[in-house]
Amino acid sequence: AAALARARERFGGLHGIVHAAGVPAGGLLARKPAAEAARVLAPKVAGARVAFAVAAEAGADFLLLCSSLASLLGGPGQADHCAANAFLDAFAWAACRGADAGGPRVVAVNWPAWREVGQAAEAAVPDQLARWRRQSLADGLAPAEGADACGRILGTRLRQVIVSPVPLGVLVAEGREFVAAGLEERLGRLGAPPAGHPRPLLSNPYTAPRSPLEAAIAEVWQQLLGIAAIGVEDDFLALGGHSLLATQVMSRLRERLGLEIPLRALFEAPTVAGLARAVGERLAAAADPRQLAAALAELEGISDEQAAARLAATEPSPAGEASS
Repeated sequence: AAALARARERFGGLHGIVHAAGVPAGGLLARKPAAEAARVLAPKVAGARVAFAVAAEAGADFLLLCSSLASLLGGPGQADHCAANAFLDAFAWAACRGADAGGPRVVAVNWPAWREVGQAAEAAVPDQLARWRRQSLADGLAPAEGADACGRILGTRLRQVIVSPVPLGVLVAEGREFVAAGLEERLGRLGAPPAGHPRPLLSNPYTAPRSPLEAAIAEVWQQLLGIAAIGVEDDFLALGGHSLLATQVMSRLRERLGLEIPLRALFEAPTVAGLARAVGERLAAAADPRQLAAALAELEGISDEQAAARLAATEPSPAGEASS
């Protein structure tokens, strides 16, 4: 109400409202607190409702809702951001009934990233993703292009408009391929961080790997994080890990062990030792003992025959049969 009063005082009236409020989002959905998701949703969901009520009260001609291509294409770590913008898209279509009854016209615009301003340009990202972000922004929208598109959109009667400097079909195809394997390949093309950084100062002392499985997991972490020595009790997040790196970790372990490990296992036990226990339990529960033998052979550098013999030696003897 105060903003409406100030607009009338300064401009003499209010012809329309551009609702561009929003806050950056990020993080793995499985570990995102409800309060954090609510923080991302509020400016879009509550803000759109308030902006619509103000526009109707002021007799404004239009309400332009700044949605995002993310509501159509998705994105890693963007579940709440996608949902918030999907609400704006739906709100614009639902509001068309009010426009027919004399209310303000509502249009949702699915904007791409803007090169020089906005959340995509200003949000902090991990060092590993900085180059990726620069490449994405190179295909973004210049402010002058955005202003021109905005003027042309307001000259139509459309309810929802998609703006993209890149052909939409290309983006849709890329989105369909954006699975864990594809993400690993894309991040791999950007290059790993420089190796050999010293271990950061943590609250726990360094503890060396105590088994081939712990050593294999620590080696993967060291490669992806660029840290020279990682202890088995070091916390993945404290070392600078994030959800995209976690995806790479699990992808490489899957390739190395031939075992599907859920991403949540890393965040439920975010240390080398904890992840090794989770992996060990899944290996032990594998229906095919040959899978465990192959994993042992891969980790310890022994032959498949030696691994199979070791596995057989650890299996309990059948009832009534003497064990050597």
